[in-house]
Amino acid sequence: MVLILTHALIRYSPEKFSMPNSKRAIDIVMCGVGLMLVFLHYGLLGSRGDFDYFVRYFSWGMALSLIVIGNVFGKTERNFLLGVRTHWAIASAANWKATHRLLGKLMVGFGLVLLVSNFLFSRLEFTVFLCVSSFLIPAVYSLVYYLRFEQSRPEA
Repeated sequence: MVLILTHALIRYSPEKFSMPNSKRAIDIVMCGVGLMLVFLHYGLLGSRGDFDYFVRYFSWGMALSLIVIGNVFGKTERNFLLGVRTHWAIASAANWKATHRLLGKLMVGFGLVLLVSNFLFSRLEFTVFLCVSSFLIPAVYSLVYYLRFEQSRPEA
């Protein structure tokens, strides 16, 4: 159902944001989300109330999905559906590209850190911190990019 809804939303997006060249990237993002949900599902089913068991599976799922999704986020076109959708990122192709390249690198980097850390320890706080940071840092970067490079440009 989610796949059908996602493709319907893409199909009926404004023509300027219809993402004709990002179909493969969107499919990979959906695959990464599905991968995370599989790990979440098995963590919930297998834990039988053991919180540490659940967190271990959740952390593995998040690490793998960050790596998979991060590899394609830098290649997505401007859209209203996926990514850091701040006003200034959507309004500017250059801002969108710079923000999402950073987002992709951070997601892969934080995913690798989380993957390695899962061999040593699994902490819910650490997992959530890395996942949230991978989106918050590019959102702030997007604003800084706008203020530094785009706001000062004279109107044409």
